[in-house]
Amino acid sequence: MKSLRGAHPGETATIVGMGPSILRLRPRDFPPGPVVAVNHAILTVRKHKLPNPIFTMQKDGCTPHGGRNQPRINMPIRHCVCPSVRTIKPLEPEVLLLSAAESSHCFKAYPLRHVFDVQADFGIPWNTMSVPVAARIAHWMGCTALYMIGHDAYTRGVFGRVSGYGVVPGSGRGYVRASVQAKDYAESVGMAIEFR
Repeated sequence: MKSLRGAHPGETATIVGMGPSILRLRPRDFPPGPVVAVNHAILTVRKHKLPNPIFTMQKDGCTPHGGRNQPRINMPIRHCVCPSVRTIKPLEPEVLLLSAAESSHCFKAYPLRHVFDVQADFGIPWNTMSVPVAARIAHWMGCTALYMIGHDAYTRGVFGRVSGYGVVPGSGRGYVRASVQAKDYAESVGMAIEFR
């Protein structure tokens, strides 16, 4: 992660969520600057063959998060099989972003791989959702503005999400909270933020 510090000074980072609206994106919808695609959103971003620096954030890795139907497991994970249905294999020249607690064992041979520690690097709980972590990574890289696309639970009240298998219905409460946390963080550090 140290090599990413200040890598994009003064730029606008586009953070692409997994809301169904990403299926209607066109290349012109992406401003200049780094693009951080959260989890399965990278599959849609890839289709556009953008000239931007592309970051694929596979924070969730192959770790169950202890939701209603899953047992909570202790962190960090010592045994992990990647790729799993939760992870998308990176393709060069994408920069891979992984969480020390959740996905550090994934894609070890990938050359453009960075592992961040959510708690140590950003001072927030390891299980913070991906979008507020992506906002912190953009700030770490020197970006001064965020352009948020595909955060449909927050912007449109649409609670489905795009996965490798199409649009999956689900509750959006966590996604709304994640967008609010990203907005609050951006405002607290003086970053401009725009949701589309």
